Amino acid sequence: MTEQLYTSLDEKLDETGYCQTGFLEIDTHQTEDRLHLLGECNETASELDKIEFPNVN
Repeated sequence: MTEQLYTSLDEKLDETGYCQTGFLEIDTHQTEDRLHLLGECNETASELDKIEFPNVN
């Protein structure tokens, strides 16, 4: 299940261009049937990123 989470995450990051230089994993935990991953992009958001991803702080 963990391997599938990382595979799906890598695919989504490639597709969206989000976290272009990777990310720092802060926490990963499981609840019932779900895995949760909390992370932070390695790079700071550019002005274009802030426009393209407006709901991300």
